[in-house]
Formats: sequence, C-alpha cells, structure tokens
Amino acid sequence: MSMMRRAAATRAGLAALGILCPWLVLPAAAQPAPAPIDVELFALKEIDRSKGCSVGLWQADRDPDRNEYAYAFIEPLYGRNNARLTARIRIAGQDILLRRVATGGKNNGYNLFEHQLYRMPGEDEYVVLDLKLGELEGEAVAVESGTMSIIMKGRPVFRMSVKGGAGCTTEPVPLPAAPRVAAPAAPATPAPAQARQATAPPVAAPAAPPTNAAPTNAPPTNAPSSPAAPPVAAAGDHVGPFVRRVINKQLVARELKQSARRRFGCEDRLMDGEVIGFDLSEESAIWEIPCQSFAFQASSVFALVYTPAPGKEHKFLTFEGPRGRKRTNEPSILL
Repeated sequence: MSMMRRAAATRAGLAALGILCPWLVLPAAAQPAPAPIDVELFALKEIDRSKGCSVGLWQADRDPDRNEYAYAFIEPLYGRNNARLTARIRIAGQDILLRRVATGGKNNGYNLFEHQLYRMPGEDEYVVLDLKLGELEGEAVAVESGTMSIIMKGRPVFRMSVKGGAGCTTEPVPLPAAPRVAAPAAPATPAPAQARQATAPPVAAPAAPPTNAAPTNAPPTNAPSSPAAPPVAAAGDHVGPFVRRVINKQLVARELKQSARRRFGCEDRLMDGEVIGFDLSEESAIWEIPCQSFAFQASSVFALVYTPAPGKEHKFLTFEGPRGRKRTNEPSILL
C-alpha cells in the first residue's frame, strides 16, 4: 500500500472513532470553581468594648491583646435584659449586618446560647455559631471554642474556628428611646393692624412639653438612672466613711503605682485614669486602682492606704473565693 493510501485509511479510521466515541474527540470544558467567601478581620481600633456590654468572637489562633487584627464577629448588647440590635462581620471590605433569628442549647448568661442562627441581608444567606461556653464568672461568659459558618448562595461554606466571650466593662448601655414626632402647631390667625396697635403686648403662653419626651404608652426601656458623679478628693479631704469618691491624680503616689505594676503587671495608662477611694477614717482609706483591660472585661486591685503618705504606707488587699471554687487569678485582683 502506498503512503498516500495509508494516510487516507488512517484519517477514515479516526473519523469513524470520533463518531462512535465523540468524548474522545471533543472533551467537555471544565467549569470554573465558585469564588470563595472573602471574610476579613476587624482592626482593634474599630472594636470598642470599653463601654457597656457586648459579645465578641476572634479567630481562634489569634489574641486580641497581642494581634492588631483578631475579631471576626462583634455584637453589642443594650439594656438590663441584654437586648440585641445588630451584629456584624466583614466580607470583602464591607460590613455585613446580622439579625439573630434562632437559638438553641445551653445559655450561661447574657442571653448567649451554644447554637445561634443569624440572617444576612441576602436571600437565604446565614451565619451559624456553634459555641462551647464557659461558666458565668463575675461579669463575663467565655467562649472557650467554637465555629462560625457562613452560608452564601453559589459559594462553598466558609468555616472559622473562634474564641471569645460576652461581658460588660461598664454599666449596660440603655436602650434608645423611641423618637416622638411633635404634632404640628395650629396656624395663628393674624389680628387686624388697628387691633395690633391698640392692644397691650400679648401674655406669654405656658411652655409646651419637650418634643423629645417619651410617650406615656411607650414600653419601658429598662434604662438605669444616671448616678451622680462622685466628688473629686483634694489633699486632706474626708467626705465620710465608705463614701465613694474620685481620688485626685496628684495624690496617687508614683511609688504606689510602681508597686502595683511590679506585683500585678498593672498598666500605667489605666492607673493614670480614675482611681476610686472609700474613706475608713480621716487618715486611712481603701483605693480601687484599675489594673488591666482585657477583651471583654477589666480588673482592679484594692489597696489600704495611709492617706497622708499613700506611696510609703499601703497594703494590697486579698480576696478569698467561696469554698469549692478555685480562683484563676491573683487573690488581690478582682475582675
């Protein structure tokens, strides 16, 4: 057989094979993989947990006391009943607002449950929290471990291991009062020009109630009454036994702060803040000194001081835990 005949026979055989087995000739094009969910962490400067109460979750392999970017989920709490308005996460540079729609499992405080479901703004898109909760200790509930899962249409489920907790560093933030719209005032009927000239100046009408007052049929807000600010103590002041007062910064001796820093690791920026005193007599008092600030709570130490010379004569107080419960912190530190 000549070379030309062999080539023609080969072409005919390949054509027949293509008819019988077309997948060998025209393979299907690969489908592009769906884009992953681009979850981002919040910078610490964006997360202020120093006021009121909140729930915060950070990436499990990070530490908000050491890493600038750690938090993945934040949810403020309002009022005495720890009401929730909105939580948020961040995806591809945009803050996504979440609304809790279902809960399940154990609740150890702050209305925080082991299993929580949040709805995202998109249709049929959710965030699922499966958490292992610690016991309520003082003013906080720790999230010892857990998983945050994000479900969005057309994308693979995103899962992140988290830690965190719920707690308060100050009094709960009061629920915002419902705004009240003022009723429009009735238009005044102008008097004739001659009458305006002849009559005496009009008598002022009684002042109307403020337009921002809460309506009488509004639901209670559970907002605590604002306590009066404690007095600031000057040198030699004595306002009575066990009266809470703010100590003048100039009276908090450098030696006292050095002692607290060396023994308990207290932070200068906190000790330079507000120190609260409780007088025992004209020459002795108990001072509450802010020591450290954590992700969702803060600590203080208490010193018995000789007020004329607190730097030279002071003693840190210790606090024993209840029987059967082991303290995890220094006996002189209260959280």
